[in-house]
Amino acid sequence: MEGCRCSGSRIRPACSKVIRGIPPGTRYNTHEDVSRLIFTRDSASKYLGREVSSLTTATTTITDKTFTLFPLLPPELRLKIWQIALSIPRLVVISSTTNVVSDRYTDAIFVDNPPLPLCFLACRESRDAALQRYKKCYATDTLESLMFYFNFEHDQFLLGGPDPYISINYLTTVALPNNAHKVRYLHITLGNLVFSGGSHAWEPLRERFTGLKELIISFPSAGALHPYEYYRTQYSSLLQESKIKFDLYDCVNGEGGIVTKRWNPAFELKFIHYPNPENRFAWFG
Repeated sequence: MEGCRCSGSRIRPACSKVIRGIPPGTRYNTHEDVSRLIFTRDSASKYLGREVSSLTTATTTITDKTFTLFPLLPPELRLKIWQIALSIPRLVVISSTTNVVSDRYTDAIFVDNPPLPLCFLACRESRDAALQRYKKCYATDTLESLMFYFNFEHDQFLLGGPDPYISINYLTTVALPNNAHKVRYLHITLGNLVFSGGSHAWEPLRERFTGLKELIISFPSAGALHPYEYYRTQYSSLLQESKIKFDLYDCVNGEGGIVTKRWNPAFELKFIHYPNPENRFAWFG
């Protein structure tokens, strides 16, 4: 941005540097546009469709309706009620962008974790029930990572974002250390460049997320996102989908590039093509 002396990042040049192919004197407001290159729970709900938006519906709504006889119910029935309340799925977003680097000189990671269920606050009995289902652990193995409570049986974990140069290989490597195998519902969202790295890029997913029941993969359906238009390397959604399927399942290559092994997971695979996030910022000089 104007007057900024930052040194840029792995992909993004320094703010004061003129980008090749852009008219001389033009600078890009890189920092402000990071909001468009990552996903939060709100933006994921907006762009990724009804299936995702239903997961971001507030589960902590307080009502004025009361049931004063609840403490008199049999303990077994109260426990059933707590378990039902705790089985509502939530959306956990672990997003990243090449537009910012962390202190470790890797792509910055942003975690958007939903609020805890009210069962954690209602009473000691409900909290004990919640602690049986929710486990406190790190979101990533990066130095900046914080600990959160996750329900691995019901929560859906969204990794990635709209940034076309995002490294899903990196995210699936650092996400949920020592707990990735507990995840049942995973959503990976990519930028709209053909996913590089071939079948090897999916190795962290195949090796770490071994307990999946459902895998959703999504990417933008339109052209390259700002500020990456000038690379002119964009692909159709169907081509992207075909390549991902091939790389995901054909995981071991023999001599001459012949596939010798296919991955046969038990989970259900779905694809979502979503509209490009709105461009709220522009080039300026």
